[in-house]
This record gives sequence, structure tokens and C-alpha cells, in this order.
Amino acid sequence: MNIGRRVYGLGAAAMGATTVAFHVLAPAHPPANDALAYAEAAALILGGLALNLPRLSTVGAAVLAAYFALSAIILAGPDVIAKPLVVGSWENFAELVALTMGAAVAYALAPGIPALRSEAIARAARLVFSLCLMVFGAAHFAYAKYTASLVPAWLPPGQMAWTYITGVAQILAGVALLTHVRARLAAVLLTIMYGLFGLLVHAPLIHASPHVRFYWDEFFENLALMGVAWTMADAIGRQKT
Repeated sequence: MNIGRRVYGLGAAAMGATTVAFHVLAPAHPPANDALAYAEAAALILGGLALNLPRLSTVGAAVLAAYFALSAIILAGPDVIAKPLVVGSWENFAELVALTMGAAVAYALAPGIPALRSEAIARAARLVFSLCLMVFGAAHFAYAKYTASLVPAWLPPGQMAWTYITGVAQILAGVALLTHVRARLAAVLLTIMYGLFGLLVHAPLIHASPHVRFYWDEFFENLALMGVAWTMADAIGRQKT
């Protein structure tokens, strides 16, 4: 059923809907910026919705891949070049690259894609995604204090412990996907972990401050990343080796 692809598409569409909603609620932007914001939102919404329609899924995947790839190059790329030793620069870049890889795998799983092409695209995307996961894990260590502040204080064995546990988990998932050793299990567990991030970290922040756009952006981006991990699991399940 490729549910992961659908979750990824809905996450992307929701990211676009958030842009529209906050521009309508707080229209204090120059017209040129508004036009660009609405164009980006349209790409996310239409691409995400098309991805959930069998006849338009390849078009939707192509739109999202182009959008996230260009965002990685234009928005995050210059920061990586200017600050190559700053983990945060690589984290922002890796997030957009990971979302691009989600679109690539969604395309590979779309109806009508030849098997050999599908497997080749899915394998390449898996390898790139594995590197992104290692960056995510490294960021947990580089920004441990901030990451720990997001963990619910009531959750044992403690906020800092979960910061390191989830950081290691993402690095190990990256290694598993890179080496293809227990890769599908790693992708499934990663999907569950991102789902828990949404429930335990992002949803409470939205509940406490629903007027803050950043929290909505993080929630839906996390949902899209969960869809990427789920889609990777679906693709690995279809591969012969």
C-alpha cells in the first residue's frame, strides 16, 4: 500500500498549508515575499496531494524532489560553504536533502516505474539518507543542551539520557542503511522514533503555544521525515538484496 509515501506527501502538504495559514493570519510581509511564499506553499500542497493520487504520484514526487533539492542548494547550501565546521549548517542542509530523498523513493515506488529503475533510485536515495541520519545524530551531541530541553522532563531516565540515546539511534540507523545490515528493521524503528518525537516533543509545544509558527513547521517537517523513513522501509522490503 506504500503508506509511508502517503504520510510523506501529507506531511509536505501540511508544511505548505502552514505557510498559507500564517501568511493569512499575519500578513506583515512585502508583496514580493508573499508571492514567493505562496508559490512555495503551492508546490508543497499540490506535490504532496498529487503524491497520494496513483495517476499523479510521479508528478507529485518530481515536484517535491525539485522543491526540496532547490531549497537545499539555495537556502542551506551557502551556509554549509560559509560555515563548513558548524554542525548546525550541515543539519539544516541534511534535513532538506533527506526530504529530497523521500521524494526520490516515493517516485521509485510509484505505479508504472520499471523495476530496475525503481531499485536503482531507491538504493541511491537510501545511501544518501543514511548520511543525513548520521548528521542528525551528530547534531544531538553538538547541541545536547538544547535537544535535552525539548525532551519531556517526566520521561525516565532523563532528558540528557534521551538526547544521547536518540542521537546514537539515528547514527546506528544510518550505518544500518548504509551497509544494508538490518536496514529494514532500522527504517521501521526510525519511523516509530520519529512518530514518538511528534507525539512527545512537537505536539506538546504546539498545544502550549499554538500561535508560534516554528512549532507547526517542526511538527509537520517531522511528520514528513517520518514518512521518509517509512517509505525507505517500504522500498527495502521490495528489494531483492
